[in-house]
Amino acid sequence: MEIEKQLEKKVQQGFVTCFHDDCPQHEHCLRWLGRGYADTTPLVMTCVSMVNPDIGGEACPMYRPDRKVRFAYGFIGLLEQLPKKMGNDLMDRLIGECKRTYAYEHRNGKRPIPPQLQQKIISYLRNQGWEQPIDFDRYSEDYLW
Repeated sequence: MEIEKQLEKKVQQGFVTCFHDDCPQHEHCLRWLGRGYADTTPLVMTCVSMVNPDIGGEACPMYRPDRKVRFAYGFIGLLEQLPKKMGNDLMDRLIGECKRTYAYEHRNGKRPIPPQLQQKIISYLRNQGWEQPIDFDRYSEDYLW
């Protein structure tokens, strides 16, 4: 599916758009690219606030890159390799990082693990002395909506 079709579908589902043309990142931001699919007939719409001082700069918290990232799904295979205590500690840490339900959905491969969370899992295991390869159960590429 082309990015345009995905953008149109996401915007129709309520994906927040941005109209900040002066932002230095706008040409590669999914929110700005999605503005072309926004319904302009309503008097009120959901979009990024242009009066917020954090919006429109290099560190914009609403920025979503227009390139795909690698999502991981599941790490049951990894947990089977880890010592039981290290695996339990990893799950406790993950539960602290996100909701308990999300942690188990990440573990079981029902919820994608974004790159930032993958890195936290890898860093934790490396800090605990795990030197073996750290592989998740499967991977896919998608946009970081």
